[in-house]
Amino acid sequence: MAARKDIIFAWEAGFRDVILEGDNINVMNVVRSKEVSLASGGAIIADVFQVGMSCDRVSYYFFKRELVIVWFTLWPNLLGLLLIL
Repeated sequence: MAARKDIIFAWEAGFRDVILEGDNINVMNVVRSKEVSLASGGAIIADVFQVGMSCDRVSYYFFKRELVIVWFTLWPNLLGLLLIL
């Protein structure tokens, strides 16, 4: 799962307060609830929790994929406007 790799990367980079963002509301809700299920993927979620325990704090946020696409589409234009000002 990408969240596990992201937490490990942040830890190795020296970050102890980590914010993870995802575009799948179901996954983010399960990870945020911190309840491990025996259903499919439960072991992966448990592993994410285990890796996250090495950090001081891990926050999980959901973002709609459409908003992320709009943000990355607009960002270069907004950055250009800010540099002009």
